[in-house]
Amino acid sequence: MMNLIALSSRSRRLFTSGRSIQPLIPKDAAFVRKTITPSNLSPASLAFVGDAVYDLAVRERSIFPPIKWQSVPKKQRTINVSHLCRAETQDEILNRIMTSFHLTEEEMEYVNRGKNLAGKPPRNLKDKSLYRSATALEVLVGYLHFKDQKRLDMLFDFVFLQFKHMDFRLLQSRTKKT
Repeated sequence: MMNLIALSSRSRRLFTSGRSIQPLIPKDAAFVRKTITPSNLSPASLAFVGDAVYDLAVRERSIFPPIKWQSVPKKQRTINVSHLCRAETQDEILNRIMTSFHLTEEEMEYVNRGKNLAGKPPRNLKDKSLYRSATALEVLVGYLHFKDQKRLDMLFDFVFLQFKHMDFRLLQSRTKKT
């Protein structure tokens, strides 16, 4: 049986309008990553986690080397991060990973699962393959997040090296519906 954290009586009253319920928050929730194997998760779950991990990695890299964040115009900060997290950029990155990063057979299997998972793309994307590739990249990142952190770090090192050689204006033009 999993140990659970109980809310104080005051917190319970605030969140439950006086009803007495115990929340199901595991005490060891911080160590979930160490106990989960990617094979037990659906590709959708891996994509969900992979999206968050990818976004966080981009945000972390955007403030390194340390700069005075306030000296960068706010619009410029969000543009840089949002360009790197767009489906077009993720598609281009996945293409470069497939050609130059040497994925293992198991990693390729998860990339293919991610491509097959992608559902209906957002309306602003004219090309469904962009959305499929972005989802595949997110599944790969989610898989590596749970399976092998060192390999994930190697992947991110490769990805951020590729960002230096990309022309984001060309990528942005691929999204416009005609």
